[in-house]
Amino acid sequence: MFLTLLNGRGFVFNVDDYMELRSKHRIMGAPVGTANTKGWSPNQSTLPVELSKFETQLALDENIAKLVDKSQALTTPPTVEKLKEYKTDFESQLVCQKEALKTEKLRETERYIERILMGKRKKLLKQGKDEMANALTSQDVLKEVSDNFKFDRQNALVEVPCEHLKNHCSCKNSFRTCGEHKFPKISNFQRSLETGKVCDLG
Repeated sequence: MFLTLLNGRGFVFNVDDYMELRSKHRIMGAPVGTANTKGWSPNQSTLPVELSKFETQLALDENIAKLVDKSQALTTPPTVEKLKEYKTDFESQLVCQKEALKTEKLRETERYIERILMGKRKKLLKQGKDEMANALTSQDVLKEVSDNFKFDRQNALVEVPCEHLKNHCSCKNSFRTCGEHKFPKISNFQRSLETGKVCDLG
């Protein structure tokens, strides 16, 4: 797996990599991203996951991950091909975000489908449309919600594609700046890893 180097720390942008870190290597990190269906919240965070310097170094020392530095690529003007690739990624993210919000909307509608159905039937009865009221089903309501769903791109959450699946700029095996000696806390992390304990930012 690959860790993205940002401000001297490793970040995980791939959910499968993060689950492997948690379940297999017991390295927790801290989710610092924003869920695209919830908006920003201090209590609900998602990818990317920020690893401490000690967690990052441990992942490198144990050959669990490689560190990727994008600083050179980010300071170089992108090529036409890269711009096209980024645009495609951006459009794909918006489509996925639209589908996620639509699915969430339908899920919420299903939770209160009986009340919604009752309200719509009462409205039709008041309008004198008895046959339509009697024929109305929950599937009709869900179809109406699905057909009328609109996604305003102006309110979309922008996600920067930072997951390194290809075209890695550079990989570093270590990012220590204090010589080759072991940090005391790194040794503690390694002992915790060997004894099956959880490693986190604390």
